[in-house]
Amino acid sequence: MMDHLEDERNLHEVEGTEEERDFIEPEATTTEHPLSTEGEVTISEEVILQLATQALKGISGVRPAGASPLASLGIGRKTTGGMRVSLDDAVPPAISVDAYILVKYGLRIPDVAWDVQESVKSHLEKFTGYRVKVVNVFVQGVYLNEPEKEEGVTSPLPTEEIPGAGDETL
Repeated sequence: MMDHLEDERNLHEVEGTEEERDFIEPEATTTEHPLSTEGEVTISEEVILQLATQALKGISGVRPAGASPLASLGIGRKTTGGMRVSLDDAVPPAISVDAYILVKYGLRIPDVAWDVQESVKSHLEKFTGYRVKVVNVFVQGVYLNEPEKEEGVTSPLPTEEIPGAGDETL
């Protein structure tokens, strides 16, 4: 019985007041789990391509365009949704991205291209943990807003995109 009272008194002296004990976390809950080196995690190019396309869709005034003329002939890497990605053989891999876009008429193209580069880079690095080596932006054309149509009224303005633009929409 006496040992129990001494242990309780020693515990109180070591840990301080009841308020202080509430803020002290036990050591068992603060241990970190070491990273496992017994396996490998690989993210496919298709997944990275989907992430890059989602980043592109989040930028106002931008639409995905068709691929480069060589890719449309079947030469080079596959392009989907106006994006093409490749991974190098480093560990972890570094990502290279080519973005083929249309820019809304009236916007400053260098600013939009910068937004595309920053958005795609941060999005991919956040979700994959891989380093983005480069984001190349290829502006393939500009597009015009389609005017709102009222019933029975035809618009005198053309609603077609400027030549060289794709049919994709955000």
